[in-house]
Amino acid sequence: MKYPNIILFRYNQYSDIDTFFKVNRNELLCTINPTDDKQELNELFDANYHLLITFGNHFSEYVKDVNDIIAPRMLRRWLHFDRIENVETFNKSVNYCYIDNVIKGNRPTFSIFTTCYNSYQKIERAYNSVKEQTLKDWEWVILDDTPTDDTYNNHFRFLTELFENDKRVRLYKGADNNGSIGSVKNDVVSLCRGKYVIELDHDDEILPKVLEDSVKVFEDSPDIGFIYMDYTNIYEDGSNYKYNDCFSLGYAGYYLQWYKERWVYVASTPNINNITLGHIVSVPNHPRIWRKNTLIEMGNYSEMLPISDDYELLLRTAVNTKMAKIHKLGYVQYMNNGGNNFSLIRNSEINRLCGEHLKPMCFDAYKINEHMKNNDAFDEGGSPNVSIWKKENFVPKHINKIINADVKKQFAIIKTTMFLQNLEHLKNIYSENVYDFLVLDNEMSHEDLCKMLETHKFHRMKCYSIKDASVQELINYFMFIYKSCDDYEIIS
Repeated sequence: MKYPNIILFRYNQYSDIDTFFKVNRNELLCTINPTDDKQELNELFDANYHLLITFGNHFSEYVKDVNDIIAPRMLRRWLHFDRIENVETFNKSVNYCYIDNVIKGNRPTFSIFTTCYNSYQKIERAYNSVKEQTLKDWEWVILDDTPTDDTYNNHFRFLTELFENDKRVRLYKGADNNGSIGSVKNDVVSLCRGKYVIELDHDDEILPKVLEDSVKVFEDSPDIGFIYMDYTNIYEDGSNYKYNDCFSLGYAGYYLQWYKERWVYVASTPNINNITLGHIVSVPNHPRIWRKNTLIEMGNYSEMLPISDDYELLLRTAVNTKMAKIHKLGYVQYMNNGGNNFSLIRNSEINRLCGEHLKPMCFDAYKINEHMKNNDAFDEGGSPNVSIWKKENFVPKHINKIINADVKKQFAIIKTTMFLQNLEHLKNIYSENVYDFLVLDNEMSHEDLCKMLETHKFHRMKCYSIKDASVQELINYFMFIYKSCDDYEIIS
């Protein structure tokens, strides 16, 4: 084979150009692979294919098809010819473009990393969500930790066949079953080539704009090295799971959002301070997103932790880089219906290890309290069994930045009586897609609140009900749990 290895994408009406390459094949200083199928442009995500050439009257004929498949960074590997005068000029052009791209580099913007164990069809759910990303410049790095005996070899074969035609997916298999999740994650992160990395569990989903939103935050704020978002929990039978209204040590809450033709409970992930870092239940859940160089420089996942690896890493993250919360639903976490003895034993061990050892020793070693005090993020909030929006004369502190680029102004409508009184006004401003609405009530059920919004075709609004909460507590709920931009209005 001669290099560069080139995909020649030409429509059928231009297939005569193939004759030129056949006649001059001995003089060509490259390898030509002709096709009229745009799906074969996916091969450009494989490092073994170096350039794209199109041929025809004008490059604009190919713009849509090319942009449908390849990432923007790959456009500099695209050469268009409306004629080829001689093989010498052609050789010079393609080899110059080839080496120019070698020098400039060709890494993807984002690496999605996943470890899996006997996943089979469940991984297709994650795959479908990855393919729906509005940002096209990604790779998905999967490390299969399924045992290598004959019983399980079928799993890696299944994965190989599933991803055979998608060169954006890079599939790896360990020499044997490791079993330590911290060690396996450490390995898979090391295989990532992207500038940014996101952890995706093998059976979960990320929402379509997660990568795009994250890139914007990273590029707008070079000092931010870690991003997290809100999430929802769904059982395998489709039902929605939620904790009580005082979960995450009282620093978190829920809102109901219309998602895939139904209302789901979305967990508003807590902001980060000394209190929320003090327990595994209140640190950022998925999605968890880092600059890769930040993650590597602070030591990556601990290879010695088969459990609680994420908690220890998040404690290190909190003192090694600046963090941002994108306040929107970004992740769907699927849960098995019911528990089993293994899960109960594992969760018991996580709670023991985190509570008795990891938390106190890491807080001391990483000087977390000192770091939070130095950054005005040290809370002395009293009892963790009381929700922060119920505490009097209390304003919680946090170290992370709060971002929601989709929203220019937020409206909190306190109680359904105010919703109905202001209905016409709300209808007039609802068409502004950059406006965000949260309806809070202390009497109606969640089901009735959702039906009310559906009746008025307000599917973009969110809602939540906290029985017996005072008006001031509902306002606090909006301010401490939900608000994500400086411009807001409370209708009460």
